[in-house]
Amino acid sequence: MNMLRIWGGGIYEDDVFYNLADSLGIMIWQDFMYACALYPGTNVFLENARREAVQQVKRLRMHPSIVLWCGNNESDEAWHNWGYQQQYSMSPAIQDTLWKHYTKLFHQLLPSIVKQYNPGVPYVSTSPQTGWGRPESMTAGDSHYWGVWWGQEPFEMYLQKVPRFMSEFGFQAMPEISTLRMFQPESADSLFSPQLRCHQKHPTGFETIKAYLQIEDLEPSSLEEYIYLTQLLQARGIGLGIAAQRASRPRCMGSLYWQLNDCWPVTSWSSLDFAFNRKALHYTAQTLFDTLALAFLPKNDSLNIYAFNDTPHEMQGSIEVNIHFFKGISRRLVTREISLQPLASQRLYSLALKSLPPPGNYCVEVVLKGHRFLRKADYIPGKLGHLKLQKAKITCHIESAEKGFYLSFTTDRFVPWLQVYLTQTPARFSNNFFHLWPGSSFRIFCQSSLDKISFEKQLKFYSLNHYLTQNK
Repeated sequence: MNMLRIWGGGIYEDDVFYNLADSLGIMIWQDFMYACALYPGTNVFLENARREAVQQVKRLRMHPSIVLWCGNNESDEAWHNWGYQQQYSMSPAIQDTLWKHYTKLFHQLLPSIVKQYNPGVPYVSTSPQTGWGRPESMTAGDSHYWGVWWGQEPFEMYLQKVPRFMSEFGFQAMPEISTLRMFQPESADSLFSPQLRCHQKHPTGFETIKAYLQIEDLEPSSLEEYIYLTQLLQARGIGLGIAAQRASRPRCMGSLYWQLNDCWPVTSWSSLDFAFNRKALHYTAQTLFDTLALAFLPKNDSLNIYAFNDTPHEMQGSIEVNIHFFKGISRRLVTREISLQPLASQRLYSLALKSLPPPGNYCVEVVLKGHRFLRKADYIPGKLGHLKLQKAKITCHIESAEKGFYLSFTTDRFVPWLQVYLTQTPARFSNNFFHLWPGSSFRIFCQSSLDKISFEKQLKFYSLNHYLTQNK
């Protein structure tokens, strides 16, 4: 990631945040603090808004990380798409007054302050420029695409709905169990406890998640299953969107998912939960937003392999495409030399889907090798609930280290997307939701201040193998 958006429904961050962004080369899209509503146009309110804006622009203008000022989040879309006029039975005169108020604040006052105190940094009046249901949202300005989630469209719509700059798209997933322990004791763990419902503020959040789980033929019955499957679903769906947006470069030049972090322990669209546990999406984003990355994109009758090179250098290397069956047989499909163009996304290879076996018992892997780089990506076709996985014996060797523990995992059966977590204490794993293959070991680091005995008591892992072999 090289950009973060400070959302208009949140807060202006402390100075240390912008100092860190400056030092790390992270661009900041800075909303003014207005979101999802209309605001008064009275002289008193506008004067208050003016003073706040002047103070914040003058405070932040010396930070090179500030690359964009935005008037508000979705207030324009709310006015044009959310039906306020009918819902509140607004007369034409009231509508005219409210829009004049909007214009005064977001088209006159705020841009004039940015121009005066931070000239040279762009200002846009609102995000998105056009609502997600309109065709022009895909052709100009930034886009908040919510056909997935709000519209309950399948994740594959991300392959079609690629705008010029995606500034919001997302899908909910549960936080880790250690985060839930902040408000719910183990005795209350169930689907869906009053505590869980209290910490879900989307009006149909759990129902929407259920609809997407059913698409994959998944029906969790315990909290452990639900946490795992919702995180896996979120990572797969949003990961497809990130890959599609990066693959369309230079047409699409921005990909910001909603959302990075939480302000309270809740079921939400974040990839970092309130206790800073990393959900599966965070590891997927870490891979797909890498400066050099690979991705599979199924489209029409082909499975396309893309490389994303954000360096200014051309790179020479080779790719291997392999098919690995869950029971242990592997087959090389292709080997070829490649040249990665600088600052570009390019398709490296396409597989005809009809040339592949029926889905459910294999994954396709691509390996990119060069003089100083090695990248891998894989694609497991088929619905998650239909994968032919076997019961696996997973072992974990724990080794104490400075500031944490090294964990080495082995298995006697293929295990995709193994989740590792602690039951009571937040923890930071160097990798998670990874694949295990028989005959090899996978090593990760867990940053933790626990002693070894406490760590061992809390350490657990879960996989799709557990779910499928216990429930089918």
